[in-house]
Amino acid sequence: MVQSSHRRKDLTRHVLAVTVCFALLLSTLTLGARSSAARPGAQDQSPALRPVTGPPGADLPNLDAVRRRP
Repeated sequence: MVQSSHRRKDLTRHVLAVTVCFALLLSTLTLGARSSAARPGAQDQSPALRPVTGPPGADLPNLDAVRRRP
C-alpha cells in the first residue's frame, strides 16, 4: 500500500515537471515568434543606437581622468 502511494506521487511529480517544461518551452517559442514578426528589420531602422566616436557627453564621466586617479 505504501509503495503504491509512493509510485503515484512520483508519477504525479514527473507528469507535472514535464507539463511545466513543455509549457515554458511553448510560451518561449510563441513569444519569440510574435516579437520577431512584429518588428521585421527593426535593427536596420535605428541608426541612433550606433556608437559615436569622440569624447563622452557632458553628463558622462571622462574615463581617462578616472583611470589616472591614485
